[in-house]
Amino acid sequence: YDISACLVGSEMCIRDSYITMSYRGLCPSSNSNDYFQYWKMLSLMATTLYSGYHRQHHRDFYVDEPGLESLKSKAQKEQSIIFDYIEKNLTPNPDKMVKLIMDDVVIIGGGIIGTATAYFLSKEGRKVKVIERDPTYKIASFPLSLGGFRRQFFQKENILLGKFAREFIFNLPIHLKTKKNPNPTASMVPNGYLLMFGPDKAEEQYKALENHKECNAGTKNIKGSELKNIFPYINNEGIETATYTDNETEGWIDPFLFHGALKSKAEELGAKFIKGEVKSLSEINAKTIVSAAGCWTKELLDDIPVVPQKHTVFKVKCPKYIKEMPLTGDLTSGVYWRPEGGEYLAGSPISTFDAKDLEPDWSHYEELVWPALAKRVPIFEELKLTGAWAGYYDCNKLDNNAVVGKHPKYENVYMASGFTGRGLMQAPGIGRALTELITTGKYQTIDISVFDVERVLNSTARPEPYVL
Repeated sequence: YDISACLVGSEMCIRDSYITMSYRGLCPSSNSNDYFQYWKMLSLMATTLYSGYHRQHHRDFYVDEPGLESLKSKAQKEQSIIFDYIEKNLTPNPDKMVKLIMDDVVIIGGGIIGTATAYFLSKEGRKVKVIERDPTYKIASFPLSLGGFRRQFFQKENILLGKFAREFIFNLPIHLKTKKNPNPTASMVPNGYLLMFGPDKAEEQYKALENHKECNAGTKNIKGSELKNIFPYINNEGIETATYTDNETEGWIDPFLFHGALKSKAEELGAKFIKGEVKSLSEINAKTIVSAAGCWTKELLDDIPVVPQKHTVFKVKCPKYIKEMPLTGDLTSGVYWRPEGGEYLAGSPISTFDAKDLEPDWSHYEELVWPALAKRVPIFEELKLTGAWAGYYDCNKLDNNAVVGKHPKYENVYMASGFTGRGLMQAPGIGRALTELITTGKYQTIDISVFDVERVLNSTARPEPYVL
């Protein structure tokens, strides 16, 4: 009986003491031998105390009352039995011991969405841990994008998220300055956007313009025949209508600089970024879990139809460089482009699911991209291909719209994914919205409940047609 009681008491004391030591950073390493030595040390303390307790409160188990030295001697003898039992049967598992400590918020994925969410949650005083399996972000979506931010969408929520992105980016030095970097920048180029539509998409765009007006988007709309008055290098053949901005409300930024500024500020506010791979949500022990896994969402949440969609971007050089050209999308062909450092970047409208790698689809250039560019901008007939890269969109195959909110099948799991090429520009708004939902139970600024998880689980599509 006494040995059993000692074991139970030791286990309880070891558990409580270990948690205390872990919080105070007293455990030097996760080496299993180090853990065993701590167990032995704590067990000696616990058994001595526990043996003394039983001798004081259960004297009928003993023939006589020993002195202190005798009590210590007996406790040590019992300890040797316990050491043997622990070594044979209770070798500690560091992984299981760590799970005794519950985190406040764990974000899976340190890309642009996860990092923006970490920033806003940390601002609210939450203790945030971000787990990212590739801190170099070699194949993450955000660094392989064109870095655009816009408010020209069909859905009101996307328009409003685009407006907030511009507000946040323009005030980035205020929001994200740190002691180490008092003047952060994202190298913003506010050249605007120009989207052109053929007769088959004109009616849809006119409806979108009603939403633009309701959201005070500040966009301008013209007939295709008027394009040359404002953009003289454009061939307006086949264009029914066009929408553009010229008031610095749209443009593009450097994705790496933006992500780095967000991460640095989040860290200054207390967020911890660690390298690690999470293969199952069951591995995480936290009050709140946020899945920001992007293209790899299905690895954690197999009921969410978000998958990697490969897109290729080409670098081209032209004898004539128009530095002030906006980021332009020709919705008659799907090709889009913008100026960059004396050259141009042009995106292919052809995407690939289940791609085995990120090797650019070089054939797209000759077959589609160059002919479409040369038709719409005649000076592009003299283009020379200088390079290319490919990246993934985290594509929501249901409707090309984001999936954001609390997952109804879990008590503490939230998610944000499926941005289909809009993650960079929507990151500030999504990070703020998730923080509102987690800390107050509902959205306080932009109501994005239309993007909730239930709509995807119920296959209720709400398409965003203007994907570049």
